[in-house]
Amino acid sequence: MSYQITSHSRPNPVHYRLYQRFYNNGAAVVEAAASSHWQEYSRHFKVQTSDGEHFELAGYGFGSSGSSTLPARMFAQAGNMLHLAYLGLPGLLKDIRVAKVVVQRMGLVFSQDAFRQVCTLNLLVRQIQTTSPDRILIIGDGHGILSALLHTRYPDARIFLVDLDSVLFFQAYHLHKAFPNAPQALTDEDAGRHDRAVFNFCPADRLDTLPQGELYLAINVASFQEIDPAATARYFTLLRLLNTRLFYCCNRLEKRLVGGEIIRFMDYPWLPIDEHLIDGPCPWHQWFFGLESSPHVRLWGCPVPFIHLYDGPH
Repeated sequence: MSYQITSHSRPNPVHYRLYQRFYNNGAAVVEAAASSHWQEYSRHFKVQTSDGEHFELAGYGFGSSGSSTLPARMFAQAGNMLHLAYLGLPGLLKDIRVAKVVVQRMGLVFSQDAFRQVCTLNLLVRQIQTTSPDRILIIGDGHGILSALLHTRYPDARIFLVDLDSVLFFQAYHLHKAFPNAPQALTDEDAGRHDRAVFNFCPADRLDTLPQGELYLAINVASFQEIDPAATARYFTLLRLLNTRLFYCCNRLEKRLVGGEIIRFMDYPWLPIDEHLIDGPCPWHQWFFGLESSPHVRLWGCPVPFIHLYDGPH
């Protein structure tokens, strides 16, 4: 899914620096360490500015939150209402009302992807055993919606976002748009600002620049399924070194990347000593509403119109 948005706010140093570092004539610099999935997808990224102040963005592979077309909005609304009808999560309607305001401030659309992030937040809040976790790490946050929701719920938490450099631009841009007064920092350039920054952006190939200290919560939603197993192993090693208390991981059981690599959830470097608080299919990440070629959900053996399964169970 691609989209375009124009910024009319003054450039934030972080997203402007990321633009200068990782976009050449508007096209993303494709990192050599990127998986075949992101080697292909990042070729479609476009970020352009004529004056360093007004930006035009075209992203790809982040989901549908950037699409403001009427059909996209209609399918999102229908899919969200259908999920609401059976999920029964306590407090979810209140979470949605808050999230819609936040997503709008980010310059995005409350899509089915945004709805899934609200469900994730709802679950995490019920699992967290403290009023305000101090350090949260998110590996692969797309547009940055989950980070925005977590900041709204836990304003005193320091949030660390890890992603490909070219994707970090989109997160820094949208988060600045929603929270212009929340300090941001790049872990590989702003070491002296880590203690003051709310949003800290770490390039995926510079994990060594993350500041030391225990993590209360780490999150990965549908991105380990898109990176090489060796990279996933490095993340697991990092989480264990940082004594991460809670780790939320929602990914496809198996996925074949465009380069032929097969990524399997059960092959992640889990350990027998890991305590699994939740272990099973994610209720809001199994099907979606839209006009797609993916397999239909079937009821009594018959395909249900417009309701599609993801390409594999999560």
